[in-house]
Amino acid sequence: MISSIFAAIAPLPVAARTITVDGNSASYAGEWLAGDQWQTDPQGDIAGGTIFGYDLEALWGHYDEANDTMYFRLDVWGTPADLDGNGNTGTVCDIPPGDCAGVGQYEQYTIILSDNTEDSGLPGAVLEYKNNAVAHIDGSAQWGSNCVEFKLLHASNYIDPIDFCIVVAAGGMVDLPGEDVMRYCLSEVEVSLLTPFGIITLVGILSILGLWRVRRKQ
Repeated sequence: MISSIFAAIAPLPVAARTITVDGNSASYAGEWLAGDQWQTDPQGDIAGGTIFGYDLEALWGHYDEANDTMYFRLDVWGTPADLDGNGNTGTVCDIPPGDCAGVGQYEQYTIILSDNTEDSGLPGAVLEYKNNAVAHIDGSAQWGSNCVEFKLLHASNYIDPIDFCIVVAAGGMVDLPGEDVMRYCLSEVEVSLLTPFGIITLVGILSILGLWRVRRKQ
């Protein structure tokens, strides 16, 4: 029985796919794949008003296992980094709403990473993109023509890359509307098998053989 299960499972190669963090979702052909989209968010679901380029549309993610680097992409309903919807990214810093140059000091896109189903003992990470920079030592981000892209180096030092939760928040800090928030989790799929040797998990077998690359979206 076990041998037949193994025969039906094709091992997935650990291939490097590097994302260019420039705010352009198509910097090269095949940069982001359809399966990288994790969740969508409706337009205009922010309490108290509209936040345009901070109104989240979709969350994307990709783990480059060969380089232990996690990438995230935020699509927005308006122009990235445009808080007041006037079509530019804030050449004059008026308060409110606080739409300063780029992702200014009163604007933010934030990604919070933490454990999901298991206590990994890893610290998680907070990537706050504010004042056109990310303070985290291994994190970086860039807004651009059609999205906001993040990168986390040494990802496995902070999270289990196939079993974690993410909270995304975006908005202004001195405007009236609230922030737009998305939540999403990835987890391993564990399948128990009754064998002559007792109950064993498919995750455990495949991990030993180096075949475990499956993720389940929650």
